[in-house]
Amino acid sequence: MKLTGKIALVFITGAIAFAACKKKDNNTSTTPAKTGRDYLVEGKWQITSMPIEYSVSGFGGQSWNQYDSMQACEKDNFAQFMSSGKAWNDEGATKCNTSDPQIDSTGTWTLNSDYTKMTFSDMGDNPFEVQELTASSLKLYNKFDTSYSAGGFPITMSTKTTIIFKNIK
Repeated sequence: MKLTGKIALVFITGAIAFAACKKKDNNTSTTPAKTGRDYLVEGKWQITSMPIEYSVSGFGGQSWNQYDSMQACEKDNFAQFMSSGKAWNDEGATKCNTSDPQIDSTGTWTLNSDYTKMTFSDMGDNPFEVQELTASSLKLYNKFDTSYSAGGFPITMSTKTTIIFKNIK
């Protein structure tokens, strides 16, 4: 190979290698990725579905969607999860009872560090499992089992509730 051919080959190889290299982006974003907690506090969350299953002493296996039984004045309600840990329940555009306050801010909420369990102060010690938490959707699941005696007969009741919210910001 002649000297000019070798020089041309070096330049071509260099050009290909140079073109294949990706320029480093020095404009890296300093905005951290949003967390599940961020999604919660940035939204107004409205229930869109609430399927419930229950059985009594192992019998029944009944299910229904509680949302379908709600009145229109309940369906427009929404919740806001404040960064302080307060939970606000807003009556929405229509109230079922005009004397009810527009906002009930007496509840509190907590979310564990890996965003898998959510607890509400007015729901006792039975946390909800967070099945989905995105900027637009929240899906909570809860299973509650209880036992009691009625007329000397032991009764056990199992309830499984899923609450599906959409973010209406």
